[in-house]
Amino acid sequence: MKASLGFSLLEIMIGVGIVGVLIAVALPQYQDYMIRTQVTLIFSQLSGLKMVVEECLARNQMGDACENPASSSDLLANISANGQVSEGAGTPLINVNSTASSITAQFGNHAVSALTDQTLTLYKMQNNNWTCAFVGEVKYMPRGCTTSSNPSQ
Repeated sequence: MKASLGFSLLEIMIGVGIVGVLIAVALPQYQDYMIRTQVTLIFSQLSGLKMVVEECLARNQMGDACENPASSSDLLANISANGQVSEGAGTPLINVNSTASSITAQFGNHAVSALTDQTLTLYKMQNNNWTCAFVGEVKYMPRGCTTSSNPSQ
């Protein structure tokens, strides 16, 4: 009798098939995970800026008088006060006024491609509560968001 010296072609093909099925199931889940992670990260960064808006309102520093201490992020597009988007790392845009203050972040070209040009905005309402608007698929909306559109409209 001859001793077996390796795997048969059938055994190798079964192994490749199993790996293929695992990849087909895992890849979409991983992509969803990456999108949720990036949205949650930016939501967390924006939430940290709520106190800046509160302080600017308390000091009556409206518009450009409110200093933006946010650090830049490769995930964000660089948006100016007039809404122009430029390449490179961006910072959230803080808009402070007495009736409707907001903190807006637009995802840039270094974010997952499904998020590019999507926006996440925190709004300070008249009743001093904060709400969130995410322009993107609802399934990626962070848990702290209560709406997927601008609540002040």
